[in-house]
Amino acid sequence: MKKDIADILCNQIIDNGLIINDAYKVINESEFLTHRPEKFIARISSIQSYCYVLYYDYQLGKIDNDGINDKMITLMNGVVDYKNSYTKYSYGYKVMNSILSVLIDTFNDINN
Repeated sequence: MKKDIADILCNQIIDNGLIINDAYKVINESEFLTHRPEKFIARISSIQSYCYVLYYDYQLGKIDNDGINDKMITLMNGVVDYKNSYTKYSYGYKVMNSILSVLIDTFNDINN
């Protein structure tokens, strides 16, 4: 059975979108924040944008499977760095860990 890479990348966007939308909801509804976590927001926004660009570049034929693997590895490394910049078990750490899980699943789906 032939894998549809575009579908796998699309599912990645959807899965990360659910995590990111939930993070925005938590931020917007929090009664305990004294200021908006702009750095965290920029990070999750950049991850989301990176996933969109990856999908569109594949759809437009700008990158092949090797290019996807290279970009996915770069993205996963970046998310690991983001995750490790937060205190373990903090909300930022948990969100980045959830996003990383989606990225790892996507990478495995593409390569298995």
